[in-house]
Amino acid sequence: MTAADSGVDVDGYRRGARAWIQTNVPRLGEEGQADATGDRIMLARQIQQQIFDAGYAGITWPKEYGGQELTPAHMHAFTDELAGFVNPYRLLSVSLGVVGPTILQFGTEEQKAQYLPGLLRADALWVQFLSEPSGGSDMAGVLTRATRDGDVWFLNGSKVWTTFGNYADYGLCLVRSNWDVPKHAGLSMFILPVDAPGVTVRQLAQASGESEFCEEFFDNVQLTPAHLLGLEGDGWTVASQLLVHERNALGGGSAFFTEGGGAQQESVIDTEVLDVAAQAGRERDPIARQLVAEMHAASVVREQLGDRVATGMRTGALQGPAGSLLKLYSAELHLRRMQVMRELAGAASVAWEPDDNQTEANAMGWLVRQGQAILGGTNEIQRNIISERVLGLPREYAPDKGVPFTEVRTNSNSRPNDGERS
Repeated sequence: MTAADSGVDVDGYRRGARAWIQTNVPRLGEEGQADATGDRIMLARQIQQQIFDAGYAGITWPKEYGGQELTPAHMHAFTDELAGFVNPYRLLSVSLGVVGPTILQFGTEEQKAQYLPGLLRADALWVQFLSEPSGGSDMAGVLTRATRDGDVWFLNGSKVWTTFGNYADYGLCLVRSNWDVPKHAGLSMFILPVDAPGVTVRQLAQASGESEFCEEFFDNVQLTPAHLLGLEGDGWTVASQLLVHERNALGGGSAFFTEGGGAQQESVIDTEVLDVAAQAGRERDPIARQLVAEMHAASVVREQLGDRVATGMRTGALQGPAGSLLKLYSAELHLRRMQVMRELAGAASVAWEPDDNQTEANAMGWLVRQGQAILGGTNEIQRNIISERVLGLPREYAPDKGVPFTEVRTNSNSRPNDGERS
């Protein structure tokens, strides 16, 4: 659907959004004592609840689940107006940009009616339980298992690197439900209440001093067939599409979600890079000006690449794997941007006054910069996807292709015996 088809003028919609945001959303720096991660998540959820109640949530989502059924142009118009205000979508990106679209795509009508309105309103925070201690980038090699006993599934195993797992209400959990078929065919995806008996969540300490990532342990967690998302044994299809939604959300090409509001660090007018150069007194330094110009040019390319991929996927000219183009470029640009900011700041990037919060944030950004090249699939994985699924080059050799998972060599002998639950 185009903006013209919607019958709602985008410019008029933008003006209404601007007026509402200016009245109801705190400006940056005026949000009060929202320093800790938990406080920032709570504030983001409160703002999203206001957005939902005002009729600005889920702008492209179906109306029956709380959305507005408008166009991506309307969605971008709203989020653009969040520039200079507290933006809830930075902290709600997994719920709204990844999990929500996946449930829209694979959920039953009962599941969509039960979960999506609360997800969209941020009454419930959702995460994804995919990575495992032994899994690396091989998502299809998961060892967390689901064993069925009548109408009950028993989940056992562990996950790791879950962002905000300790604040989550629900998660999508990829597990192995059949060990006697090739690894991709033996997976299932479950909706997992994080407060279910048998779920343990632990926070992991980061170099920045924060603990945004978590590890989870599942001990005989009981679920029912109503918690199964998609078909039993078809979890790889669900997980693959979940990653498509994640790459599109991270890269800026999603039809369901955008951070907007200047939240994309590589926005076309990168005022933060300009501010770092000015703070260092290098506005007229030719080397600094060249670095700023480089970031501007790269940001223009990123914006145009996002439009091209989004249009191609909307029209069918490009398929889901094309989202890896955006994910890879955005990650590479983020790494280069962090390097440029450190070069511009000079000594200020490694030492700062106690009350200089912005410089401290820039330094912490440098320490954790590599995360952008890992989350959502490493840059190496993105290159494989682009080469094999976008360009059609020969696939990388896989020695376990077509081999029952029981015969695949792993670092863990965690397959349960028949009838075993733990």
